[in-house]
Amino acid sequence: MHYGDSQLEGDRITMQLRNLLQKKYGGRGFGYVALEPLVKPASLDFLESQGFIRKTAFGRRDTLIKDMAYGHLASFTMLASNSTGTGYAGQVTFRKRNWGYALARDFTKVRISLNTSAFVIAQIYVEDTVFYTRAFPEFYEGALSLDIPDEGEFTLVLQSDESPRIYGISFESPTGVHVDNVAMRGASGMVFNKLDADQFKSHLEREFYSLIILQYGGNAIPYLRDEAHAKRFARSAARQINHIKSLYPNAAIIYVGPSDMARKNGLKMESYPLIQPFKQALRTEVLARGAVYWDLYDVMGGEGSMVRWVEREPAFAVKDYIHFTPKGAQWVGNRLGEMVELAQENYRGEKRRLADEAQRRKDSIRTYNASSVDTTAKDSTAP
Repeated sequence: MHYGDSQLEGDRITMQLRNLLQKKYGGRGFGYVALEPLVKPASLDFLESQGFIRKTAFGRRDTLIKDMAYGHLASFTMLASNSTGTGYAGQVTFRKRNWGYALARDFTKVRISLNTSAFVIAQIYVEDTVFYTRAFPEFYEGALSLDIPDEGEFTLVLQSDESPRIYGISFESPTGVHVDNVAMRGASGMVFNKLDADQFKSHLEREFYSLIILQYGGNAIPYLRDEAHAKRFARSAARQINHIKSLYPNAAIIYVGPSDMARKNGLKMESYPLIQPFKQALRTEVLARGAVYWDLYDVMGGEGSMVRWVEREPAFAVKDYIHFTPKGAQWVGNRLGEMVELAQENYRGEKRRLADEAQRRKDSIRTYNASSVDTTAKDSTAP
């Protein structure tokens, strides 16, 4: 699971990590996405989408929604009233794109995560022919699979007497590695302890994530007043790790720190002055909570790197001096994948070392006990 801000939109950065892991360990598809995404994933077009209403727990929330049961993607989609006013309906056509990675496009099933208050009928159409139909029971919360055709284009139609909350749709394979991309535009990563804790916990347990990546901090940088403020914000951000671990201790957590960002000072662009103390404070707080900190600022090249990324050919960042170009995001995604692989190798090496050390202690105790028995036997036969 890869959570982050707008740097991740369109599956950026995540797609490189996913492809590396799926090539090595198996798996196909690109995982969960909102049924009404703000930015479409790289591997799939959402065409002729109608009847869907998106709600998010981050950014500007709908004040008519009083609870925080937004699911593990921190958003859900509702169905709009149908044309006759007698129920609710929505539909979208999916078409595989000839872009991105082949493994991500080669999904073999879809799962829909939702909460119903009435029966929901889900149908898959190929052109005008019904390919598959499934009924979701009333008062149900969970995720159920739908069969999909081999064709590269199909339509999903949902109908119900009452609108369900649709937490996401996952494009995946039955086995192997799945890596979900959850981009929260404008978010600072402070939403997790606001979500309904019981529901968030149950969704994480159902999906059985082994790694959770949090990539935040960039949206806070322009508003940091001084180093003390930066430290307070870093402490608050890192507390989200404690909250997630308290609900779901089964996953390792990696926190990706902010990239370099630049602003205009006089006639030139320069890095925000508080990035370095902020990312150092964030690193300290993250490590203190037993998570891994990956310093994207340093990986980019440190101070002034955003300006260099904008000016290089081909450009790795766009001229807002905040966001990466596709090539820049690809470079970051590849470096993130390499870091995850290195962390896995280090973990396996440390695990072997600890196992060998434990075995040596057992062998030492066994040798000592055998020696003690032999000495006792000799003493008992002495004249």
